[in-house]
Amino acid sequence: MINLSARDEPELGLPPKTARYYFGRLNVVSSETDKRQLFSNALSSKAVLQVGRQRWGFYEFKGLEDLAGTFFTGYLVKYRPEDEEEVVVPEDHSLTESAIRNRVTAKSRFFLHVATSVIAYHSIAGQIPRSTFGTRFVQVFRNAMNEFFVEAEIEPIGNDDELLNLLKRFSEVHNVSISLHPSNPSSRDIWKDVDERIRKINATKYIEKYEIDPRKGSLNVASDADITSKISMAQDGYGQAQITGKLDGKEQTVTTQDNPIGVILTDYNDEHPEQILPELTETILSLITRFKK
Repeated sequence: MINLSARDEPELGLPPKTARYYFGRLNVVSSETDKRQLFSNALSSKAVLQVGRQRWGFYEFKGLEDLAGTFFTGYLVKYRPEDEEEVVVPEDHSLTESAIRNRVTAKSRFFLHVATSVIAYHSIAGQIPRSTFGTRFVQVFRNAMNEFFVEAEIEPIGNDDELLNLLKRFSEVHNVSISLHPSNPSSRDIWKDVDERIRKINATKYIEKYEIDPRKGSLNVASDADITSKISMAQDGYGQAQITGKLDGKEQTVTTQDNPIGVILTDYNDEHPEQILPELTETILSLITRFKK
């Protein structure tokens, strides 16, 4: 296992038998109070999402137990209901097109930690990159639960304090945008007050934005405890934060989406999830410890 950041490794060019996994949090708003049952129902569903000529769904769902607790695993699969493939005709040594049904284009294995909603997923360059995984996963998830009111999003989990450390390097800050979800299951001390306030007013989403005309100076946000606590909450996978301003002499924008925690697994075989999970457990346990601080 190799620790990495999204900026450390190119999206293409991994050696054979290696796989990149990213970590995020599946945030779900639903009237269903039993989160384990909700996840099980959605991930074991036969629901299919059609996007253009491709179809998407969850396949080979199963539960696993590990040092970190209960996980659900399976594949997010992209496939074509009908496809044509060139084949040989041995009798006359010619070539022809043959119809292939439900041909798998790509599949991404995922592991969902039930207690914390942390999800680790296999990113496949050119087929199911991390942005596509997040979008299609929640679309299939919502489709699977169409009989209930369900909202779902996957937010990346970044390295602790990374965005706050970047904020301190800005010589000027011109724009800060923050979007948050209430936590599930528990609050971290650094953003507990923010989380409790969102819950108290019964909000499922909280948005705020600060702006200043660059000609008039800079926002004084780097030492503002309220704003930095909200950025930390987003960094922990409960939303998004974006900062725009002067960094290293240039106008730049940095976000919590830029650099999720990830690992590269070697000697990879996605057909054996019980062998993959222990390779991810160290990172997941470190996240659980971090969330308790």
